[in-house]
Amino acid sequence: MIPGVLRVQTGAVPAAADWSNRPDFDLGIVITFRDRAALRRYEKDPRHLEAMRRYSATAGPAAARSII
Repeated sequence: MIPGVLRVQTGAVPAAADWSNRPDFDLGIVITFRDRAALRRYEKDPRHLEAMRRYSATAGPAAARSII
């Protein structure tokens, strides 16, 4: 696990989500960080960057519709 990451949750987008009326989203990923500094470190961590590179390569157009 990347330092500062407290929890990672994945699953179907709940109906109660504010953007649940968007039919093109069917999976949600929620990452909880210790603090904002941990988020900033995560954004630059080579493991995160590699995961995003792999996701973008395999998801194709779907990657462009990601909400972060």
